[in-house]
Amino acid sequence: MNQNWRPFFLVFLLITSVLSGQESALDLLKDPEPGTDLVLKLGGEADSNDGQLGEGKLQWRPTLKSMFSVGFTYSTLATTNTLQTSTRIASVAGEYSFGTFGVGGGYDHVSESDLLASNTFSLKPFYESGAWRVEINGSRRLTDFETFGFRDVPIIGPNGNELRVSGSATLNLASTCLGAAIDYAGDTWHAFAAYDSFSYSEFEGQTSLTAIRGANGMVSAQIFNALATRMVSRLQRFAGSRATVKAGLLDYATAIGLDVTLQPFRFGIEAGRNKDHLTENISDSLSGFLSLDTSRRTTLELRGGATQSDKLGTIRFIGLSLVWRSIPKGLFN
Repeated sequence: MNQNWRPFFLVFLLITSVLSGQESALDLLKDPEPGTDLVLKLGGEADSNDGQLGEGKLQWRPTLKSMFSVGFTYSTLATTNTLQTSTRIASVAGEYSFGTFGVGGGYDHVSESDLLASNTFSLKPFYESGAWRVEINGSRRLTDFETFGFRDVPIIGPNGNELRVSGSATLNLASTCLGAAIDYAGDTWHAFAAYDSFSYSEFEGQTSLTAIRGANGMVSAQIFNALATRMVSRLQRFAGSRATVKAGLLDYATAIGLDVTLQPFRFGIEAGRNKDHLTENISDSLSGFLSLDTSRRTTLELRGGATQSDKLGTIRFIGLSLVWRSIPKGLFN
């Protein structure tokens, strides 16, 4: 079987088991100790530009005040400019509430074939009052790019004169993020809004040409854009896809959403806007979802939508996921 389709095949088998009334496959995960809650989510997604995604997430809530989660995403994206490439994202996150105030944090590792590897560390203090939650997001990302070559490329040098350059470079980039989110989670209605702003240093590392460096010994974003056109087009595609937006280099990201629970159904809508750092391409997205509690422990969720931008056109996607929980709730409560 093609490895790209294995995540979708696994989800299909689990869904078939649930819909046929056989929960034994999922119940192989024994109930945890009293007072704990485990939630497992497995999903797959595909888009109109031949992109495919499989993801899994396990969340553990040992107490009402604490939460810990691990996740992994594998995706393939294809464009008119590149062959099919793969992206892997591994995430670890946790939080603890001291009452009204609490703190969360996390770590993300992104690996994109023949392109880059990055590590992101985040800290998220928050305030909660009833159904309301306000969160501040601060993070630091370190990105190492694979060595790339360039040949007879015209650039505007640091002194303002036009040069045609050939050579190679191995560069890295540091960035920081500062943002905020507000969330309302009532018994029926849930609404949220978030905004993140990113700032970047200049590229530094090893190059075969000193002529492309500025007075500070670093490479500007404009020169990197000109020399690494293939890399930049891939990064733009990542930023324009809901599946891999976490792997892209963004200037800012916004999101707003609203959903409602009418058991056994839950449905909602979300809108967002992202700006790519290197190409300044702006992507607008609109998505919706519908979930159904299929048993005391399981929920199916169907998600779909589209992302539109001037440089990428319109990319449509559809996805299906299955959620299993250790503590029964929802339809049969």
